[in-house]
Amino acid sequence: MKNLLQPKYILLFIFCVAAFFLLRKQFEGSHDVLIAGDQSNALCPVHHTKLRLDTVGIYIRKDEPDSAYFALQRRSFPLALDTFYLLEWFQDDEHKGLTRAQVWYCPACRAAKKLFEQGQS
Repeated sequence: MKNLLQPKYILLFIFCVAAFFLLRKQFEGSHDVLIAGDQSNALCPVHHTKLRLDTVGIYIRKDEPDSAYFALQRRSFPLALDTFYLLEWFQDDEHKGLTRAQVWYCPACRAAKKLFEQGQS
């Protein structure tokens, strides 16, 4: 017991406690992510592939794309979901700090959307 009371062990203990309090946010669950429901068995209605889980940023959509874009999106890449759009921000305290959202997306839809956007440029 006398060996453990040496200053180097006391400093090491203080360092470990300080590191725990500084790094604990890295290891606990994310509080800034909107959690999606389980769709692990769902399939894309267009490409018939299994959906994958991803975390994307949440953005406010100020201007709506034209209806022709929405028709093309529904027909060609309905589950691309590379961004989570809101019309207005959450007003309650529970969702106050959210910056990202989990989404279930179709990899083939994302590839189709990327090709479409490259063709538009």
